[in-house]
Amino acid sequence: MQDNEFKVTGATVEEAIKNTLQKFQLQRKDIDVTVIDNGSKGILGFNKRPAKILVKTNFDVPKFVEEFFNKVIRGLHLDADVITKFNGKNFIVELIGSDASFFIGHHGSVLYAFQHILNLALKKYEVPKVFIDAGNYRDERKESLERYAINCAKKVIRTGIKYVFEPMNSYERLIVHTALQNFPGITTYSDGLENNRHVVIDLNRPK
Repeated sequence: MQDNEFKVTGATVEEAIKNTLQKFQLQRKDIDVTVIDNGSKGILGFNKRPAKILVKTNFDVPKFVEEFFNKVIRGLHLDADVITKFNGKNFIVELIGSDASFFIGHHGSVLYAFQHILNLALKKYEVPKVFIDAGNYRDERKESLERYAINCAKKVIRTGIKYVFEPMNSYERLIVHTALQNFPGITTYSDGLENNRHVVIDLNRPK
């Protein structure tokens, strides 16, 4: 199944469709339905086998995302535009303009907060995830983290003292791990819980 497809059961096909519309707060035009099993009734009219349908949502993610950000942009009188594209796997939202940096925050904190809010709002529609970028922040942050990670690894080799990064989200931790995965003489691992999870660079000590 695709990311925007899911199976639903009900006593009848009509009930399965009704359950879907109520659960996800959709209208009938928002879904395509394929009947997998019409179900069957047993003795005295009791259902012996429930009906089963395959539901595909037609929810317009780009429209939803762009309306969301345009309300923020208008409300705060910002000079920014929003563009939403689908890369075949996820939706990529690009915020551009002279005020795009408003959506970044310290080390992307505002960017990731908006991203989290949007994905929570879209979760019920069973659509692919949304990733937000502003002013090409993601590429610049990735390059900066890679350079910093390599410099820290060199320092660990030189001093023999492990280096502990400040807490980062899973995406940025992966950047560090990937940048140093083939760096000789050191090892990296994540430590800490939830919002305090961080990367540690240490010497690759023989066991």
